[in-house]
Amino acid sequence: MRKGFQEEMAKQKARSKVDATKETGDWFVVGEDVKPEFVGYDQTETDSKIVKYRKIKQKNKELFQLVFDKTPFYAESGGQVGDTGFIENANEKIFIADTKKESELIVHYTEKLPESLTGIFHAVVDKNKRIRTTSNHSATHLLHAALRQVLGKHVEQKGSLVNEKILRFDFSHFAAMTLEEISKVETIVNQKIRENISLDEKRNVPIDQAKSLGAMALFGKRYGEFVRVITFDPKFSVELCGGTHASATGTIGLLKIIAESSVAAGVRRIEAVTGEGAYDYINEQLALLGQIKMILKNPKDLSRVGPKPGRGKTRA
Repeated sequence: MRKGFQEEMAKQKARSKVDATKETGDWFVVGEDVKPEFVGYDQTETDSKIVKYRKIKQKNKELFQLVFDKTPFYAESGGQVGDTGFIENANEKIFIADTKKESELIVHYTEKLPESLTGIFHAVVDKNKRIRTTSNHSATHLLHAALRQVLGKHVEQKGSLVNEKILRFDFSHFAAMTLEEISKVETIVNQKIRENISLDEKRNVPIDQAKSLGAMALFGKRYGEFVRVITFDPKFSVELCGGTHASATGTIGLLKIIAESSVAAGVRRIEAVTGEGAYDYINEQLALLGQIKMILKNPKDLSRVGPKPGRGKTRA
């Protein structure tokens, strides 16, 4: 599982390098050039029109960027990856490989330009990927609150990566977490998951009002006059956040922390999996344990496993 996370991080770094060297063409406007409307908090599919498009080249590969008048696709932001899916009409189906923000635009990446750029397309988000990603995102909020409860109020989020496979959470702390602390954090998060706390989402909240609600803000991030507040139990987790979230904590299923490490001076990192990913990880570990027990002939007393006192030492 850790290997899978490292592979995803390598892919992300590779994408960043490619973005730095890509060739970008001019925008071509189709119809009325309007500001895109994001409807993805409430819908995973909708009817849309193409507003503009342009051609780009990455690693000698030709891609297209499309902008719609309204879209259910979440654009990569705040550590959460962009949605994928497709658009279609009666004649063709175009796959959306990624979604990103560019200034006030929501840009959809495709390998093919529609034959007809006018008319209405039905835009559909990959729901399975969205559900898994939102579960991981909501889990980071629970994890943040649990870390503050176990380690102290000095804990603040310093970064995150959330996709459909894994979550990474960076936070301020002065020492490596003990196994007991990791276990306590995991227990608290899973308790909140079992409580099946409903999402309380408030949009367009004046920033001062959001702060009065106790909303946590990312250090150093600039917020507008109005913000979105995500709450899972007002006494536990209240944060400013623009990402997509689970409708209730119970849909997360289970959280399993798989690694805790240092990122920089005073910054620690937790890697974790949820839902099916957590079950898969546990099953992998149980299978490995089963193999070890078979090799050791199923010992009941683990104190007998390992080198005996005095063995393995060289004589002077």
